[in-house]
Amino acid sequence: LPFNKENALKTMTAQILEPPPKLSKYRPEIPNGLEDIIIKLMQKKPEERFQNAEELVKELTPKLSAYINSIGKKIKQ
Repeated sequence: LPFNKENALKTMTAQILEPPPKLSKYRPEIPNGLEDIIIKLMQKKPEERFQNAEELVKELTPKLSAYINSIGKKIKQ
């Protein structure tokens, strides 16, 4: 869990005040582009998040395509 603290109150406080940790800390194989999108989805301030699903899809589609293509190349090797 990204905000795993000693007790429930400290965990809730961390969720509110601390920035989300980089996913690569837990899953180093996650591509940077996807990690950046997930971090943006988890932003505390609404204005720092995607404003609608269209913005998310516009940014997510090319990064997912690149990731899927890279997996395909590894499988062919």
